[in-house]
Amino acid sequence: MRRRFWIRVLTSAGLILLVGGTAVTGIIQVELDINQFFYHKAFAFTLLGVIAFHLIANRKALLAYFRMGRPAAPRRSQGRAAPKAAAPGAAPSPPAPAAEPAPPQSGGPQPSGIVQRLGRRWLLGTLAGGLAGWGLAAWLSPERPEDTGPAALYDPSLRYHRESRLGLQGALREVSLRIFQYFKAQSPPLYKRYPERPLLPLPAPSPRLPMEVGETIRRRRSRRDYADRPIGLQALSDLVYHAMGITGYTAAYGSQDYALRAAPSSGAKYPVELYLLAERVESLEPGLYHYQVDIHALAALRPGRHGVDFAQRALAQEFLADAAVVFVLTGFFARSASRYGSRAYRYAAMDAGHIGENLYLTATALGLSVTGVGAFFDDRVNEFLGIDGRQEAALYLNAIGHPV
Repeated sequence: MRRRFWIRVLTSAGLILLVGGTAVTGIIQVELDINQFFYHKAFAFTLLGVIAFHLIANRKALLAYFRMGRPAAPRRSQGRAAPKAAAPGAAPSPPAPAAEPAPPQSGGPQPSGIVQRLGRRWLLGTLAGGLAGWGLAAWLSPERPEDTGPAALYDPSLRYHRESRLGLQGALREVSLRIFQYFKAQSPPLYKRYPERPLLPLPAPSPRLPMEVGETIRRRRSRRDYADRPIGLQALSDLVYHAMGITGYTAAYGSQDYALRAAPSSGAKYPVELYLLAERVESLEPGLYHYQVDIHALAALRPGRHGVDFAQRALAQEFLADAAVVFVLTGFFARSASRYGSRAYRYAAMDAGHIGENLYLTATALGLSVTGVGAFFDDRVNEFLGIDGRQEAALYLNAIGHPV
């Protein structure tokens, strides 16, 4: 009996742990958009096995429990037999003493010492819960750098990379922050609009590029020398379309016609916006434009020639002023943060890299020179684009023009 008792105790404790593990790994899988999460499957199948074992081991107790709920069969009255009539002329016998009433039988268990000790257990449970919560909060708090050198302490990229990393501790921290900010982290629209600005439709993109993909990859180079002649409007249309244009539609994310784009994006959040500073483009006035990806058009933001001024905002790199067009990729971080939390910046940078490579390959296929630029004064470039540098910020520049 004692061995069976401990088997039941251990099985019940295992069930509680497995239910908690299944719930936590399920939340992590949904919130972090993880496909085929092994740990969630392992917890779930183990839980099913332990439930089956628990039911088999406790089948007698379960059957007894269900039988107790049935109505009891009526019992025959077992009262005392009626006294015999006294013989004629005999003295009456004295009345029998009245039976003492039986104590009332309640349907539930009788009070025990647990009720008397409830106050003490409540206090101990509160203290234990407080200590457990404090320990969990300390465990989920961001880790301190293990290396005490200046790079680990003061390099913001290393610190961000460490504090946004995944692992069991990081995943639980992400989920806890996501639950806390559930009503605040609303995903912004997928398309940025400039309703007050004039729109300039672009020509339809070319169905085929003049160079096949293998040859394009082999010829791709970064070139910073550009000829003083304009590129065609058709070439500009091909550049923006093959960089991040809409290439198809599918049923996903609650929509029957969710747009798919030329560059991949984590969770199809598409946090990257594309601006272009046109200096020498045929049939297009010089100025700053924003690519309206859903309608394949440009929104005119800032007319005029700004190549020299923009080059000064990018550490005075003169080739930016010589390029026919400079593309600026920005990250609209709230789109990714609504699903990925603190890892949103990682994914926005990844998306910018995908789009930048598409620009490289498309420009190479069109016979144009291209180079990527990551060195610029962030605040000055953000100011030029008219963005705040917090919710949306510049990530990557690409200069394109005819080769010399």
